[in-house]
Amino acid sequence: MHQVVSIWATVATTNSAYQRKLIADFGGAAVVTPVACPGLADAVDAGDEAAISAAIADAATRTPEGCEAIVLGCTEYELAADRIAAAVPGVAMLGSAPAVAAQALRRLNHPAAADRAGTVRVLLSGRPSALPGSALLYAEGRLLAPLVVESDLAEPDDFAEPDDFAEPDDFAEPDDFAEPDDFAVPERARPDRDRARSG
Repeated sequence: MHQVVSIWATVATTNSAYQRKLIADFGGAAVVTPVACPGLADAVDAGDEAAISAAIADAATRTPEGCEAIVLGCTEYELAADRIAAAVPGVAMLGSAPAVAAQALRRLNHPAAADRAGTVRVLLSGRPSALPGSALLYAEGRLLAPLVVESDLAEPDDFAEPDDFAEPDDFAEPDDFAEPDDFAVPERARPDRDRARSG
C-alpha cells in the first residue's frame, strides 16, 4: 500500500469538491497531494510534444519528494504515462483506463470477449468522424484505427443544406411565448428572503 501519493489531474478536477470527497473517503492513512496539471490533457489530445513536455515538467516540480505513486486522474494522461514516469523516477503510475472500460462493459451488461476484437465508432460534436490524426501519434490510437467503422462516416451531401431549415416566418412570433406572469411563484411558495438573508 502506497503511503505518499499524488493525484495528477486537470485544474478543474483538482479544485473540485468531488475529488476532495474521494480523497477523504478512500485516502485512508496515506498522505495525498493533489497536483493540478494545466494544459496537459489538451496537449495530449493535440499531440503537441513540446506542450506535453512542458506540462509534465511543471507538474513534476510540484510533486512532493518521497512520492511513491501518482494517480493519473485524467484518462489522457495515460497516453503520456511513460513520459510522466521518466519525469518522476521510481514512482508507480496508477491509471484508470482498464477500470473505466470494465465499468462501461458492466453498465452495458456486455462481458468483454478476449477472443475477438470489437469495433470503434468515433463521434465528434455528435457526428460520425474518422479517428483524429493526433490519435495516431500514440500506440493505442494506432491499435484502434483499423477498428473504426468506416460505413458510419457521413458524406458532405448527407448533411442538411441551409434551405432544409425553416424560414424565419416559420418561427414563433413574440406573442406565442409565455408572459412573465405565467411563471410567477405563488406568494406562499416563496422563501422568506429576509430570514434567509439573516441566516
